[in-house]
Amino acid sequence: MVAELAMSPAEIQALHESAKMLQGRGPEVATKLYDYFFEAHPELKFYFSTCFLGKKSGEDGKTQVTLMAKVMAHILFQLCINIDDLGKFSSDCERVSAKHVSRGIKPEFYPYFGDALIKGLKDVMGDDTEVLTVWRKAYDHITAVFAESEKRLTAEMRDQPGGWEGFRKFKVAEAKEEQDSRTVTSDEGDDEELEMKTVFYLEPVDGNKTLPIHHFGQYVCVRYHMNDTTTHRNYTLQAVENGKMIIAVKHMDETPTSKYMIENWKVGFEVETSCACDRAACLTLLINDNMTDGRCSYATCGNKRNYAPSETSSPCKPQDVVSMLWKCANERATLAEREARIVEGRCHGCADQAPSYLPT
Repeated sequence: MVAELAMSPAEIQALHESAKMLQGRGPEVATKLYDYFFEAHPELKFYFSTCFLGKKSGEDGKTQVTLMAKVMAHILFQLCINIDDLGKFSSDCERVSAKHVSRGIKPEFYPYFGDALIKGLKDVMGDDTEVLTVWRKAYDHITAVFAESEKRLTAEMRDQPGGWEGFRKFKVAEAKEEQDSRTVTSDEGDDEELEMKTVFYLEPVDGNKTLPIHHFGQYVCVRYHMNDTTTHRNYTLQAVENGKMIIAVKHMDETPTSKYMIENWKVGFEVETSCACDRAACLTLLINDNMTDGRCSYATCGNKRNYAPSETSSPCKPQDVVSMLWKCANERATLAEREARIVEGRCHGCADQAPSYLPT
């Protein structure tokens, strides 16, 4: 059990004020954080996706920030602003923890990040010892929450039938190109588009074909050597069949990792993968009597999904905003005998779409 928040009301208030004031410069703070972190611990850089490390101009057109920093800043600042009520971000914390477990990121790395965070904050806000102290207290509490969750997730993944901890060696047993259709939604209606993808069938190198049962919405972290570097990337697990894990890479995904896989992953190519992780798919939905399905809020995606409630303590009324949990797309999902449609949430159904928690 994570210890209670060891911050006084005055410290919490100071953190709230500082986080709100600095929120607009969050990506700058986080970019400095990663710069300091990688400078001090270059051996840990391979835990991170190379496609998220490239710097681009920030909102001011001058400051160079990374996509990873934008994601980190958005999550970190939201948690700090709500440090005394982290419960409402439990699904976000679970999602971050699952990604950490899939990549093999250890709780012992957190103090290194904490040190780098303080340096980044100091560069941006100045050397205010009192405020920096409350930031460190908040950071340590947040990472304690992550560490507890990650310990539980690691055990669950390891102890399930066919499960394992960390990475396991697989090889490409088959690779084939397929056409996939997707629904594109516009003001004029829905259109079907065809796109190419390469489907990879991965089998364990050790010959043990006992693998965990596949659940809809899972992903695996794939780790392999690319151009003399080790790279990671998460991909949706399509299925587990005949002792093989199946993933697919869409040709429209032009990131270096995906392009390398499509061009170089031939039969026999060895990779490492994590055990499958469940996506933390808590979504904010709007009840509407007239809707007949769940539709992804991303117009560029348009994929249809059904949704079901995780918990409801009272009957819902039309227009109520409720917390919903992703359910199998083959099952009809209802809440209080009403249909639901997604109006704000995360596009967990499409590996090539950025989730909506990314700031724009």
